[in-house]
Formats: sequence, structure tokens, C-alpha cells
Amino acid sequence: MRLTPPRSWAWPAGRFLTSTVKTNNLPDYPRITLAELSGLQLDNASARKFERRFYPLVLDAVGLVFGGYALGATLHHFAVIGPELFAIIFLGSSVLGLALALSSHHRMMRARPRSVHSAREMDVFIIQDVEASDHYELAYVDRTSGTYFKRVYVERGG
Repeated sequence: MRLTPPRSWAWPAGRFLTSTVKTNNLPDYPRITLAELSGLQLDNASARKFERRFYPLVLDAVGLVFGGYALGATLHHFAVIGPELFAIIFLGSSVLGLALALSSHHRMMRARPRSVHSAREMDVFIIQDVEASDHYELAYVDRTSGTYFKRVYVERGG
């Protein structure tokens, strides 16, 4: 006796059309052109404030990698641990540091900054003029103060 899945399990015919496949891992942000951004003023203060939110995670990731290496090297130098355990400590701290850095990047490209000028949440747009398969540029726009800033994000495997 052969078992076959019910018809309700079959894939819809148009499921994988190119118009429905997303090219990035972002939420569905609206698009904006560079011409529309040219009417706004660049806001470096809000950009610096936005980046500073993510410094602790990135610095923790770097510290974890180098700290793991320094701890393993020191313990190995004084013959407290063998080379196998040194390799495990080094690889473990490297993997955890990389995971922390990638999660920081993931959080940063989904965050919504606040404007320094109006203290309101800024709107996020994908700049369609520079959109590519391996990177994209987001524009953070504050409509009340007429300011914006941009950030480029690189997508893996593009």
C-alpha cells in the first residue's frame, strides 16, 4: 500500500514567482529615492546617537574574542591547560564573539532611531536607487524636522 499526501499539501503553482521573493532580510520598509532625500537636511547628530546604541554589543564581541585568546594563551603558556583545551577556548570565544557581533548587526538594521531635533521616532526607508542583491542602504527620515541620515548594510551570500 502506497501512502500519498493529500492534495491540500501540494505547493501552489505561483508560489515562487520572482516578484514575491524578498531580496533581503529586512521588514517590508517602503522605498525612497535619492531625489526625495535631496530636499532634506543631513542629520549627523542623530546618526552618531543611533550608532552609539550598538557600541557596547560590538565592543563586547571584540573583547570576547581577544579575551578568550588571551586567557587561553596565558593558561597554555603557564602549562595549566594543554593545546587541545587552548584550541577549544579560542574557537569557543571566537564563535560566541562572532554570534554577538552578527546579532548586533541584525538588531541595528531593524532598529528605529530617535531624532535629536524632535525626539520622535524616525521613519525607515530603503533607498531604491542604490539597492543591490548584496547590500542595501537605509535612510532614516524625520519628517517633522526635515532631517535624515543613511546607513549601508551588507547582506551575506549576495
